[in-house]
Amino acid sequence: MKFFEWRKKTWYQRAIFALTIICIIALASHPELRLLLPAIDAIGLDLLVLLVSAQLLDYARPVLYITNRSVFIPLSKRLYALLIFMLGIMGPYVAARVSITRLSYVTGA
Repeated sequence: MKFFEWRKKTWYQRAIFALTIICIIALASHPELRLLLPAIDAIGLDLLVLLVSAQLLDYARPVLYITNRSVFIPLSKRLYALLIFMLGIMGPYVAARVSITRLSYVTGA
């Protein structure tokens, strides 16, 4: 029985394995972070994935804010207007109910 059978893995499992190896090598080569390797080994690779994803989110946060402000908010406003238009005669009623619900959610009433 082989410990690691590379040919029986899917492409996703191979990519995760390669990324894990790259992250471990990067941590091991960094002089300050190399002391974390025994702790990561004891706790498991879940902590490693959590730390790497938190750092990637910190780098990607400005891009996500810009994308949200310039793409998703205008798109959601247009989709909301299209939904109100498609509802026809019920549109103003739904718009008023949504506004009241949103206002009561914001004010806490």
